[in-house]
Amino acid sequence: MTNYICNYCLKTYVRKYFYEKHLLIHETPLETHLETPLETPLETHLETPLETPLETHSPNIETHSPNIETPNPNIDFNSNINYNKILNLLIELNNKYNKLQKEINFIKKFVNIPNNNNIDILTYLNNNHIYDFTFHNFMDFIIIDNHLLNIIFQKDYIDGIFDIIIHFIEKLNSLDIPIPIKSFNNKENILYILQHNLNNNLKNWIIIDDIYFSKFINSIDKNIYKLFLIWKEEISNKLTKNAFSEIYIINMKKVIGANFENKNTKNIIKNKLFNYLKTDINSI
Repeated sequence: MTNYICNYCLKTYVRKYFYEKHLLIHETPLETHLETPLETPLETHLETPLETPLETHSPNIETHSPNIETPNPNIDFNSNINYNKILNLLIELNNKYNKLQKEINFIKKFVNIPNNNNIDILTYLNNNHIYDFTFHNFMDFIIIDNHLLNIIFQKDYIDGIFDIIIHFIEKLNSLDIPIPIKSFNNKENILYILQHNLNNNLKNWIIIDDIYFSKFINSIDKNIYKLFLIWKEEISNKLTKNAFSEIYIINMKKVIGANFENKNTKNIIKNKLFNYLKTDINSI
């Protein structure tokens, strides 16, 4: 194993890194290691003036602590500074500072996040999001065609109905029409809709309940079933009786949601719609 010995004080090191750091103490002027520069001669900072020979001290008194390095009288305090090593130290300190600053900035992102969990959402919506286009208008906006009917045939009832609703929401976006349905991440599975109150001719936001949401889905079901009956008449003349009976039963079950008898299909669609529209409450 290689040992590194300081030529100034003869102190021995095993690891080169600590040896080189130790050398900086000797190679840098003494004033740089003190909080304030030495304004008086070095001798005034020592218990015994340098002029006094060490032999004049009592032999029973230790001249220095074993844990403190004894200054080497050969040290030249006016020697040239090793600028390369100081530069390396500055670079190391700068890198540590930059790393620490990044960590502080990262923590600030979480410290400064607003907390709007207790906000009254209905009050917020009624004060900031009143539009001409209401939820009732949105229900009338949904018109089922053969393309949308085929979505039911391809994806079955739940995903088909959900995709139809999203299709018209995206259509509103393309027309720059505000969507009269909203949801927020702090209110699980709750949908807010903008309604037009005919009694006072005012628009306001409400939480849609299960009855109202069922009416909404039922209105889509009704239009789908009407188009399905038209499809039935058209396809029956194009297929053999056996082929028609087979495809009719398959698609009929999809249109009426018969493949989900043990599930609350409307609640599943509502949950999917909630997750699609969900807004972070702290972003408002």
